[in-house]
Amino acid sequence: SMKLSLGDRYMKVSGIHKSLFGENYRKVWSAKTTFPVLKLSAADLKPKELGGGMQTHSLRLTDNQQKEWVFRSIEKYPANIFPEALRTTFVAGILKDNVTATFPYAALTVPVFSDALGVPHSNPAIVYIVPDKKLGIYSRDFANTINLFEEREPLGKSISTLKMIAALKEDNDNEMNQKAYLIARLQDIFLGDWDRHGDQWKWVDVKKGKGKTFKGVPRDRDQVFYVNQGLFPKILALPWIMPKFQGFGSKIKNVNALSFNARFIDGIFTNKLSKEDWKITTDFAVKSLTDSVIETALKKMPSEIFETTHLELERQLKERRQDLFRKTPRYYRFLNKVIDITTSDKREMVTLKDTLNGRLAVKISKISKNKQVGKLLLSRVLEPPTNKEMRLYLHG
Repeated sequence: SMKLSLGDRYMKVSGIHKSLFGENYRKVWSAKTTFPVLKLSAADLKPKELGGGMQTHSLRLTDNQQKEWVFRSIEKYPANIFPEALRTTFVAGILKDNVTATFPYAALTVPVFSDALGVPHSNPAIVYIVPDKKLGIYSRDFANTINLFEEREPLGKSISTLKMIAALKEDNDNEMNQKAYLIARLQDIFLGDWDRHGDQWKWVDVKKGKGKTFKGVPRDRDQVFYVNQGLFPKILALPWIMPKFQGFGSKIKNVNALSFNARFIDGIFTNKLSKEDWKITTDFAVKSLTDSVIETALKKMPSEIFETTHLELERQLKERRQDLFRKTPRYYRFLNKVIDITTSDKREMVTLKDTLNGRLAVKISKISKNKQVGKLLLSRVLEPPTNKEMRLYLHG
């Protein structure tokens, strides 16, 4: 093992700098911490290719069974988003300093929460990569660095969000598990993970028969416990600027804004779920995230970090858990003002029926060539004033 600091330079700033840009997790980044050592040749790992990501260095690897693994740098490189001429300017330096708003060990806690909720996950470790000839041309970026190390596809073969959506459109025998997705999204909200756009998910077929049933596998947990401190970040997070940067705390400040990056997928991936479904799912999440689960999750951090941070994180997580009762109904109402429903390219029968009190019953069923009605695909009752509009997209 090696005892190192992720970045003691982050503490070498003035009090004025901290007041303007935040204290954040500077002490966590600068703390000397014990890391396990990983040597590629000893672990039978072979580099395959560099991964994507503008601000993170990542390297894909394979083992002897051809299973894929990935290194993802704990250190971030936000200057990469700038043209070459701007990468040494003060703006790039400010963005680099803002990495202290992220909690570098947060990903280690997520598997315990995920197990409690039944959310698929990888099993990351944070390791120090020693120089090794097997690193080859990647030595410059990865030798003597600290990286997150995890399975690339923990549940086996998976596909992207865009490919999963295409599969749903292609065949109505294919479906996604919307309740499982909602549970995963409640976990994101609980953990303050604001960056949950479509590329942060992979999808596995859990049915393995005629038709596919896709379950989402969340990935990339860089923004769990993200905080917003300092004058300038707080201005940036004002409601009329970028409130998604509101930061982690004991309360979920603005659940709609926190979910901004998921705005293109949350609505369509929960459009079969009723208000009662949301209530039942929220009840399940709150009951599953027990005090014991929270304490066990935080103990997955290195002991040096646990000792200095767990009391405050425990308090915040326990209060946030209870706040789900208040905030998820608000997010349900926000998402369900306008409901988008899309059929597949196969045959379906859509039935719209007025019911009592101005409600609209919507049913979509499979239909055979000889017009025999088959499996029910969607059934919802839209209720004013929550549901103001439905957009129905028919394919064929």
